[in-house]
Amino acid sequence: MLLDIIVTLGVMLLYFPPMLVWASEPLLKRFNPVLQVIIFPVSILLASIMIFLLPQAAYVFILYLILFTVWRKIIRMMGGSSSDNIVLPIYMCFAVSVLWEWPVQIAVPQNPDALILSLFKALGLLLFIDKIWGLGWRLRNWVIIVLPITLALGNILAVLIIQNGVTDPLFWAAHLYRLPWILILTFILSDIYKYQDRNKRVVR
Repeated sequence: MLLDIIVTLGVMLLYFPPMLVWASEPLLKRFNPVLQVIIFPVSILLASIMIFLLPQAAYVFILYLILFTVWRKIIRMMGGSSSDNIVLPIYMCFAVSVLWEWPVQIAVPQNPDALILSLFKALGLLLFIDKIWGLGWRLRNWVIIVLPITLALGNILAVLIIQNGVTDPLFWAAHLYRLPWILILTFILSDIYKYQDRNKRVVR
């Protein structure tokens, strides 16, 4: 019984947080002082549950725990709101989890059920874009240059996997494909609050 509950929680953690966070954002803002105290230990607990359920992917959950914590720190340092430093990092973690996978999903036949569930993860990317647009971010020249290069790298990776299968080097190359997306989202995060800071100074 307990294991069934943990497995159900694990599935929810893998796919549904973006939708749940979006739906409960007013409550998150209301109880923000409490959340700021408990969010770090809770995030460690949830990562531990995922590691228990999928020990072979432990390094992935540790990576996302580190990213979540670092992005929260960046938002605090840049003067972002206390609710943003919970909501945005969650969206960003799920955005990365979708963006790195697309070359593999193109190259390797996917289970239809897994693809449908992945749509719930993809909400993280859509909600991230909607959130940063609402915070005043707009498309920058550097994004217009870097994004096609990153997508081209993904296409090359997909072609190599189609030709060679998922060999060990390509397996790790696919996982390393997270890195450019992590950097892009981190620079976008920095852009958001630099833009807000410039606007505040103009108003003053």
